[in-house]
Order: sequence, then C-alpha cells, then structure tokens
Amino acid sequence: MEVSQFAGKLIPAFVALIPIAVIATSCTSGNVSQGRVESSNGAALKTFTQSLPRVSAATLLALDRMGIEVESRDTTEKEEVIKGKASDMQIEIQLEAVTPKGTRMKAIAKKGLLSRDEATATEIVLQTEKFFNRGRSIWG
Repeated sequence: MEVSQFAGKLIPAFVALIPIAVIATSCTSGNVSQGRVESSNGAALKTFTQSLPRVSAATLLALDRMGIEVESRDTTEKEEVIKGKASDMQIEIQLEAVTPKGTRMKAIAKKGLLSRDEATATEIVLQTEKFFNRGRSIWG
C-alpha cells in the first residue's frame, strides 16, 4: 500500500513538470516559434510565413554566406528555382508561394548522379531561416 501512495504523489509531480519541459525544449534554439526542417528523399523542406520575394532574398544571402555560387534563377509569379554550385555539388532550391504570405522551400544538394547530401540541403534552409529569426532587414 505504501508504494501506491508514493506513486500517487509522484505522478502529479511529474505531470506538473511536463509544461516546463516542453517550454525548455522549445526555447533551446533561442526562438520559441522556430519550426523544424523536414526531409524527404534527401531534400530539406520548410514552409516560411514570409512572401516569396522575401524568402528568395534570404535564400540568396544564405547561399552567398555558404560560398555557393548561383548559376541560374528561373522565376514565375508563384515559383522560383535557384540553381547553384558548390565544389562537387549541384544545388537546387525550389520556392513556391502557397499563399501571399507563405512560401514552401525545398532544397536539394546532389553529389554525382544519384547521391544527395541532406546535411547541406538542411543547412541551406537553416541559414535562410536565420535571416528571419534575427529580425534582420534584408530587403530594405
């Protein structure tokens, strides 16, 4: 009986700590609203609450920061494809306006014909995200 009484007091204490653990986990990056970068087949994916032109500008700055040379940009009203090169990798970033204030980003870093470098693709997304998290004005 003593064990069940102890457990009866311990469980509410743990339940009370759950919100604190969730907040601490969310804040470890320094920004509570920071989202995750998803991945699919070696590509990094993220949707930003920013317009397509703003995500494009941040992406170009991120590529420059990483030393990735932009080779081409194909732009339409709702989409943009940025292609670049970094040493032995081909970089492709697809931006799609899902709403006027929301843009989906897909970054792919290819090594050779079949190999993808998910870590580099993820870093491109994270570097792009940094411009928004810092509150920097990159578009004047």
